[in-house]
This record gives sequence, C-alpha cells and structure tokens, in this order.
Amino acid sequence: MSKASVASRVGPRSPLGLWLALLAGPTAGSLQLSVNYALVKWACASGGEWVLTAIAAVLLVLSLGGAGLGALHLVGVGEQHAVARTWSAESRRLLAATAIGLDALIAVFLVNTLIAFAALTPCE
Repeated sequence: MSKASVASRVGPRSPLGLWLALLAGPTAGSLQLSVNYALVKWACASGGEWVLTAIAAVLLVLSLGGAGLGALHLVGVGEQHAVARTWSAESRRLLAATAIGLDALIAVFLVNTLIAFAALTPCE
C-alpha cells in the first residue's frame, strides 16, 4: 500500500475526518457538562474558577474545529478524494452541513457557558 493511499484515508477529507466533524460538537458539549458538574464543588472550595473557564474554552475550540472540518468537507463535495469513494455527493453534503450546524449550535452553548463563568462564580 502506498503512502498516498494511506494518507488519503486518514487525512482531513477522509471518512474519518467527516465523522470527526460530526462528533466534535456533541463530544465537546457533553464533556463540558460532565466535567463542569464534576469540578464545580472543587472550583468553589479552592477558588479554581479559571479551570472551568479554560476547559470550556478548549472545548469551544474543539467544537469550532469540527465546524471548520465540516466546512472543508462541504467545500470539497465535488472533488474526488477518499470520502467520494465511500459516500455519494448528496450524502457528503448532508453530513457536512449537519456537522457545521450541530457544531455551531454547540459552540453557541459553550460561548454562553463562558459568559456565565464571567458573570458568576461557581459558588453561586
């Protein structure tokens, strides 16, 4: 197997890249809720509010990265690459648009979380 064929299957425009775009936002949102719930008492007791803010910011970047990866797939729908051999153009367009919308929605949720962290302490 040549290096070019391996790279085309694991690159940003591979089927794995499209799945990552679809799952980045929901993963970021669920991780934020779980980690925030687990750490809020510790942050209140120790004054570590910055940890919750940093985690939310990192997860926001993850969600926006998923939207960017989805946009990369949406722009390249007409091109021939690894995903083109796996799914039809209509399927790729639908999956990419869904990934962008879902990741953007989760990004709005995470921005609202960051606003709440700026306005409130974990003890409130």
